[in-house]
Amino acid sequence: MELVNTRFGTINFEEKDLIQIADGLVGMPDMTRFLILDFEEETPFKWMQSADDASLGFLIADPVLFNPDFNLVLGEVDLRDLEVNSPADLAIFVICTFRGEWAETTGNLMGPIIVQVEKRMGRQVIVEDSSYSTHEPVHDPVLKAEAAKADGGSSEATKNDMSAVAHEESDSELLRENMG
Repeated sequence: MELVNTRFGTINFEEKDLIQIADGLVGMPDMTRFLILDFEEETPFKWMQSADDASLGFLIADPVLFNPDFNLVLGEVDLRDLEVNSPADLAIFVICTFRGEWAETTGNLMGPIIVQVEKRMGRQVIVEDSSYSTHEPVHDPVLKAEAAKADGGSSEATKNDMSAVAHEESDSELLRENMG
């Protein structure tokens, strides 16, 4: 299969690479098929690209990047149809907002996306009654230091790096080993 978008060009993938989010994302119930792509540069962020709408994609990351004590309590409703046998079956991501520099990126800890890695099925869950934020700042001091060094006082280079998502025409693999 092939997905062409103006942001990243041509992305080739197979049906087995897709993550199915049966209920879609909050406010986007028809967006149910996604690819998770790595950036060319080394970064804890990934790109979640819609296969239903080539113009739709999200910056995502592990929630512990924003809160090292992140704890997600999931109920039966959250886990329905995901065939989860243990916490190790799940990967958890949060949708991020890039604010011009990696170290200034925020994460939405109130609406994480859970993925059953082996079955490649997921769901966005809403965290209620919590101290988490929809714009939680990066907590990782190492990332902040590296980002500041990489930015060199200019965020323009980092903005340009956002467009460098790994997508070779013949190989656009999901990095399953990094999902867990």
